Amino acid sequence: MANSSALYGLEGEPNGIQIWRIDNSKSESGEALSIQKHLEIDQQMWAPDDFYWESDQSLIVKVAPVESYLNESGQPNEKDFYYLRLLLN
Repeated sequence: MANSSALYGLEGEPNGIQIWRIDNSKSESGEALSIQKHLEIDQQMWAPDDFYWESDQSLIVKVAPVESYLNESGQPNEKDFYYLRLLLN
């Protein structure tokens, strides 16, 4: 699973990505499912707009520079967006 993450909890524009791992192995207590954070990217260079899984090990993220969210309209122009590929091992 993946989701965008916001600066300071729920304030402001999202500024990162969280990747979660689902572990469906049974524990001694009989729990059948657990979700654990696998990776979090939290930075101030870009803000994620959208993303999709390219494969089990690759995520494509549509991003714009953080500065583009600080313009008069508060939204980046379409020309501000670019794509990143996040490879997971």
